[in-house]
Amino acid sequence: MSSQLIEAEFDTWVNDNKHSRTFLSENDLVQKLVELAYENCCTEAFHECAAIAIDYLLEQKIVFDIDSWQIPKEYCSSLNSALDEFRFATAEANPNSNRCLFRAREIAFSGGTSVFWNVFDPSLRRYLVAKEPRRPTKASIDQLKKEGVITASFAGQSVVPVHSILEVNGTIFMLMERVRGEAFSKCSSLPLRRKIGLVLEVLIVLSNAHEQGIFHLDLKPENVMVDKGERALLIDFGISKFKTDQSLLGGTYEYMAPEQRVHLANTTHAKGSTEVCELTDVFLAGGLIYWVLTDCPPFPTGEYTSQISFPTKNHDKRLAAICRRAMSHNKSDRYPTAEDLKNDLRRWLDDEPITACRDGLFERFFRWSRKHKTASVASIVALLLTLVLGSVVFLLFQQLKHNEALAQERLAVARTLVEPYFEMVSDNLDVWRDVDNKCVSPVLADSGGRYENLLWRKQCQVKRNVSVEPFLRNSNAMRSI
Repeated sequence: MSSQLIEAEFDTWVNDNKHSRTFLSENDLVQKLVELAYENCCTEAFHECAAIAIDYLLEQKIVFDIDSWQIPKEYCSSLNSALDEFRFATAEANPNSNRCLFRAREIAFSGGTSVFWNVFDPSLRRYLVAKEPRRPTKASIDQLKKEGVITASFAGQSVVPVHSILEVNGTIFMLMERVRGEAFSKCSSLPLRRKIGLVLEVLIVLSNAHEQGIFHLDLKPENVMVDKGERALLIDFGISKFKTDQSLLGGTYEYMAPEQRVHLANTTHAKGSTEVCELTDVFLAGGLIYWVLTDCPPFPTGEYTSQISFPTKNHDKRLAAICRRAMSHNKSDRYPTAEDLKNDLRRWLDDEPITACRDGLFERFFRWSRKHKTASVASIVALLLTLVLGSVVFLLFQQLKHNEALAQERLAVARTLVEPYFEMVSDNLDVWRDVDNKCVSPVLADSGGRYENLLWRKQCQVKRNVSVEPFLRNSNAMRSI
């Protein structure tokens, strides 16, 4: 079989496995190379197949150890020549050492002004990332060196660590830690409070940068990495500058602050209200909060508008107030520092009052109840019990009033029935006095008792405490006659 056919067959085998997502391991590739060697493959074809295998390992970021490959001796020179194609740089501290870096053939990913390569360090058996200026001019090289110095000053913080600055064949590379994760812009499915927690981590780094007189000036979801532990890492200090710098390289128009636009439009350095400072980063951090709320940049078309509006009403009003204050057109209306913005976001996470807006009574109670769940449940239960008991007492009082009114009504009916009888008796007293007292007395006594019993029966049917004393007095008076 010709060398071209062997190379094509090996390349097809690698690509078929890659596209079917049955990724090959280092052992699979070495075994295939050994098979080719024992099939008396020509050294040229073996060289190309080894190069394909190494490129696959580098592209898929698979850790490998060339020294452990059991390749027949007659093919070792072909393997070494294949490795030379991927040799990236030697250790600057000791150029005579055998330590070297390997780089894949294809660019891992690219940004606006830079490209990034996956780089393998076989001595430490780990992958790194090498950043290279897209257009290697003196200004871009100087900016990359400055970025390396700035990023290295945040050692131990939520920033991707920088290992070194390398110069390979006249090109400058910045060697950085490889982050296992994805950009914040691809984490829109995270819960709102978790995303705000990530913004809070970015603001901690930003606040520390401002204390050192460093401005990032390109905050956006794409420049925040979220690693496997859901930790936010601020990246790309490519256009960052020190407080004393007079230059400004650019920015992202979908998030850019108004003073940045003025600064870039003018050929002279802007002063006063249009000067780029830490408040510019506060504005950009507000844009990050806007993206958290809406999943889109504040200025999708790149055109700046001073009125910050939200596409839907389904957003947290307190967070929207924080965002609007951070993105105020006038610098004096923004948060004075990134630390103040961070503190307000912390208050929002802790369900405490924020400085961006004044909450109503209902909102304060809702936050208090969410923060003190046990006390709020006890308060609600006590309130419900009070309402129930109050309702029962009110209903009983209304029933008593109704019974009293009914008793008074029936008493009035009794009076209308009995009073004519007593009027008749009163009109005929003189007649009764002339009649024999022995006959009259029983009749009068019997009429008084009947009257008393009538009133008593009416009273017991409705309410026992209805007063009948005036009528009892009348009946007693009848007895005395």
